Amino acid sequence: MFSLWVLTILVIFAVSLGRQAFLDLRLAEYQRDKLKASAWASSGIVRAITVLEKDGVDAKTKDYDIIRECGVNLNGKEPQEIFSYNLGNTGGGFTIGKEGANGEFVYGLSDEESKININGTGELDKKKIAVLLRESQVGQSEELAGAIINWITAGSANEAAKKEQFSVPEELQAALDYFYRNQGYPALLSRSRTREVYGRIEGAVTIYGDSKININTASDEVLRIFILAIAENVGERFSDVPKYSEAGERLFNKLVELRQSAPLKKEADIVLGNLTGEEEVNIFAELKPHLKVSSDVFLIPASGKARNIRHYISAVYDRKEQRIVYWHES
Repeated sequence: MFSLWVLTILVIFAVSLGRQAFLDLRLAEYQRDKLKASAWASSGIVRAITVLEKDGVDAKTKDYDIIRECGVNLNGKEPQEIFSYNLGNTGGGFTIGKEGANGEFVYGLSDEESKININGTGELDKKKIAVLLRESQVGQSEELAGAIINWITAGSANEAAKKEQFSVPEELQAALDYFYRNQGYPALLSRSRTREVYGRIEGAVTIYGDSKININTASDEVLRIFILAIAENVGERFSDVPKYSEAGERLFNKLVELRQSAPLKKEADIVLGNLTGEEEVNIFAELKPHLKVSSDVFLIPASGKARNIRHYISAVYDRKEQRIVYWHES
């Protein structure tokens, strides 16, 4: 009987050791795959930067960027051929790109200069933010735009303000949260409202590049907001915002038709011969210096995979300065 008890205890002990060894092995495999996935994602970033640098000196594409060839000369290849690498189910690999508006995966880079820059402190900068908020169905758009500008203005009377430009996009949330708390929102409700508003405008704003926008790569929504902001700004000078807003809508449609006709390969191509009325002429004269056809700052959304583990890196690369200006891993 005693021998049977001893044998039972030994069996239980052996099973316990085996299970612990199995768990340790699985944990070691997980850590190994996690490191592999991270390394693959980093490789994707390196690949993208190499592509960007080659495009920057390519005689065919260095002077312009379009949505399909954003920071790259495809040379007849499909984007997937350049922006992905796969060794199979067990070998791992990387992909560069993100999910598009229709839910499909879009391979390639994203142009940061196709967005509205929120790091300026002038009246036009304020107007662009106000129109963006208004068109995104965010209430108190004028007041909130003023609060954002005040947040990054040097010498601001607001002691809580940053008083310098945003260094990462997520810092905008601090300005939003401060605004809503000052409006009497409880802390939890203010944070919730901040996340909601930030989520509505996040894809349309940037803190990188200059105040110009790439007419080739900007979405219709962003280009329209940009034009309407300038139209309203000009309209205020002529004391007729409604009339200039209508002209801004017409001008937007004409510019969309222009860029759909053929890629704009140099800024001299941004010409409209069908302007009607002094309002359109005045708006276009104000708008044109803010338009460009090539970009220098790009978002690289890379993901690495090792078996069932994925690692994501979002990096922003400034091609002119040849350096990474933003890095986030998850």
